[in-house]
Amino acid sequence: GYLTVIPADPDAEPDAGTELPTYAVGAWNLEWFHDNKTRGFPEYTRGGPTYQARTDADYAEIASTIRDRLEAHIMVLSEINGADATHSVEMDHLQSKLGGQWTYFLAPDGGQQRLAVLYDAATARKDKCVQVVVPQRKVQDKDVFDRDPLVCAFTFLDGSGAPKNDLLVVALHLASGQDLVASHDTAMALLRQKLTTLTSDGTFSSGERDVLIMGDFNASRYDNRIEDFWEKYDSTGFQFRTLSPEDGNDYPGTRLAGVPLAPTSQIDYVLASAKTGGL
Repeated sequence: GYLTVIPADPDAEPDAGTELPTYAVGAWNLEWFHDNKTRGFPEYTRGGPTYQARTDADYAEIASTIRDRLEAHIMVLSEINGADATHSVEMDHLQSKLGGQWTYFLAPDGGQQRLAVLYDAATARKDKCVQVVVPQRKVQDKDVFDRDPLVCAFTFLDGSGAPKNDLLVVALHLASGQDLVASHDTAMALLRQKLTTLTSDGTFSSGERDVLIMGDFNASRYDNRIEDFWEKYDSTGFQFRTLSPEDGNDYPGTRLAGVPLAPTSQIDYVLASAKTGGL
């Protein structure tokens, strides 16, 4: 999932015809971002390929993709190995390849498959990051939040370092299995409750309505297993939106699937609040 945000100055509306800077925000499941893991998708048991541990050149290619091809400013990353509560050897390696002021916030919990938010501190200021701890709750035999979400408040910066608008970025990785409709629905309902609490108890701004929920949903907007959160997720509040089912043919595959592997599954998304301007 990937989109471009056109931020406004928090204190004034721009003059007509003023060209505003744009900021790219995206999500990428790096699939076992762990130096000691032989990687592969479930399909490898049916004749698909496996992949050896990433090389230094692989790290350089990932960094180049994020920085130069996507021209991203904030990236939500999934399946990140953690060395301790705050650091990842693999993310440190990637950070060295990105250079500049790139840095990251790693989910404190989650073992070898954590969420992380990677960002360019020259253009996006991290104001606060909170991991939403959800007690284990199994639906369809899986914990709905085996990887607890991250909620991060960011403020975009212009070329001089002056603040532009702020937003919340919610990093998400739902239970694996595109058939787990009830699990995904339960998780998203719990997340809505948590977001409402976090924006009413003073953790984040009570007036914040620029919100992006991003990551690996392990659910498709465009298959016949219909979750109930794609439309009118919170019609009185955040009002998240995404492409309609009629636009499914225009949404590319985001996960490699099948044998031979091909990008067919549409399971990674950026859900933007309807009040987020300039998307």
